[in-house]
Amino acid sequence: MPLAKLLKSAINNWEQKNEGASAADSGLVVKTVFVDGGRVLKRMRPAPQGRGYKIRKRSNHVTIIVDKKN
Repeated sequence: MPLAKLLKSAINNWEQKNEGASAADSGLVVKTVFVDGGRVLKRMRPAPQGRGYKIRKRSNHVTIIVDKKN
């Protein structure tokens, strides 16, 4: 469901950029989708004998590009 929300946002952004054009009438298609690595939250978890294990909580950036069908 997060990708559906992202797609709706991309369509809305296209409509705002192209004033007077409707996304339903323009025949929009998803041109590109790619995922890039985002920030990493670094945490420590207690381990035996006074050690600490590193925990890396990874995130990402998803980019969707919509455009008219050629």
